[in-house]
Amino acid sequence: MRASPTVKDMAGQRFGKLLVLSYAGASPHGQSLWRCACDCGQSTTVIRGSLVAGSTKSCGCSHTRVGGDARNKNGNKPAPEYGAWAAMKTRCTNPNSNRWHDYGGRGISVCDEWSEDYLAFLNHVGRKPSPAHSLDRIDNDGNYEPGNVRWATRKQQLANRREFQLRSWRTAAKHAYHVVKMFEQVLASYTGAPHVVALDSCTNALLLACEYFGVDEVEIPKFTYCSVPMSIIHAGGRVKFRDEDWLGMYRLEPYPIYDSARAFTSGMYIPGSFMCLSFHWSKHLAIGRGGAILCDDENAVEWFKRGRFDGRKEGVAPRNDKGLTLGHHFYLTPPYAAQGLMLMASMAEHNDPLPNDEYADLSQVEIFK
Repeated sequence: MRASPTVKDMAGQRFGKLLVLSYAGASPHGQSLWRCACDCGQSTTVIRGSLVAGSTKSCGCSHTRVGGDARNKNGNKPAPEYGAWAAMKTRCTNPNSNRWHDYGGRGISVCDEWSEDYLAFLNHVGRKPSPAHSLDRIDNDGNYEPGNVRWATRKQQLANRREFQLRSWRTAAKHAYHVVKMFEQVLASYTGAPHVVALDSCTNALLLACEYFGVDEVEIPKFTYCSVPMSIIHAGGRVKFRDEDWLGMYRLEPYPIYDSARAFTSGMYIPGSFMCLSFHWSKHLAIGRGGAILCDDENAVEWFKRGRFDGRKEGVAPRNDKGLTLGHHFYLTPPYAAQGLMLMASMAEHNDPLPNDEYADLSQVEIFK
């Protein structure tokens, strides 16, 4: 099976023990699938995001040789804790799993520490108390991570769900913000970016990216929108203009930052870059307001998430946040994210770059001289 021209060919690339062989179609959620050969001799099919993000590096063989902790006393059948760990990973990373829709398909993931290390998982959750117990997430919308996983009986799990249903309206309403995470997941699948951070505008996406790099002198085309040099200056940088006949996007030299306000198509992500999108009403994804940063740097993602949310860690009360940093109020609100999700349902697989507006020559504007 051949990938469409809009899907970046990954054949021949290596990720850990996996060598990508060929395109294997798309998941029900539009994510590209790739057939891979593992160094152990087995083959497996993996979604692109799991390969690029490094969450899947083998067919699973790496975790079958972790010693007695992975096997029962007879040394033959896998221990129940190992089986729960493997099943947890499968339903969150494998689109072919019959439980993918309720887990990985809706954004539930396994934290990096547990994904790569069975023993780290076992040390946290401990041994299964009885055959009647199974792995349970305390917050059904949360990920598999320390503090959100326990062994529970079926009765306890049902009670936990009822407890969630009976929470106060104020607590329950906060889960509306989960739609922002869903929107980011859809954007990641569409653009091919490992990570997406949604914000309230492309201008503020550029500002955060410039602040993250601590920019000095930044070179941009002299014909562009005026908020771009303003973002550079607000981030502490200086602007230098160049002659460039650009279309769709351009780079903020010498940094890996791209103003991609007039480009939006599937598989557009450039590895190693920080691409800033716009969802203005005149753009491809015409939400009316909003923007996003596409990147593959996990450390930057955490910084951006704090930066857009007043320097706070999301989900942590201000009085409990010991790592408060200087940030901005750039968060994309749920109504805009929900609108974006609806529009993405009918988004074309390929979009040509938008023609440029009649921009002024910013090199002649007094405030930028």
